Amino acid sequence: MEFCYMHIIQRMLLTTKFCPNIPKGFRISNVKIIEDRLYFVATYVETKFLWVRTNGNLYLIKEGSVRKARVASISGSALGAGFWVDANDKYVVVAYFLTNEEGKKKNGLCVFTSEYLIKIACKSLDKTPENVKIEGRTTYVKFRDGSIRAYKIIAP
Repeated sequence: MEFCYMHIIQRMLLTTKFCPNIPKGFRISNVKIIEDRLYFVATYVETKFLWVRTNGNLYLIKEGSVRKARVASISGSALGAGFWVDANDKYVVVAYFLTNEEGKKKNGLCVFTSEYLIKIACKSLDKTPENVKIEGRTTYVKFRDGSIRAYKIIAP
């Protein structure tokens, strides 16, 4: 199955078709559109001879080109997975959780450059996130228990 996305940029009156190479069985967790850029996270299960792994990759589609960066992965098939994306002119932030069939969990927050998806940093979180918001260099993560934490991006 090929995933294609039709995007209409109203300001430019341009219609473009994008087909990033995503493995079968993917799930789109979140989509963020900022001006001429489209960000989303695709979650999919990768299988090899003796192992299974669930991956979450961040995609950037801009002017017909596609960039991708790994956000997080967990061994086995994910019973639960959630990724939330927000972006501004300099950064893209992704808050996520992954839970596999063995009961292992990963909660985290990753920061990427907005133009090339270069991973600046990732941080493990002790609680399960529910949403993320970026304002300037500050990232706000809302957790399932209703609490909100702020994280400062210290990068060029």
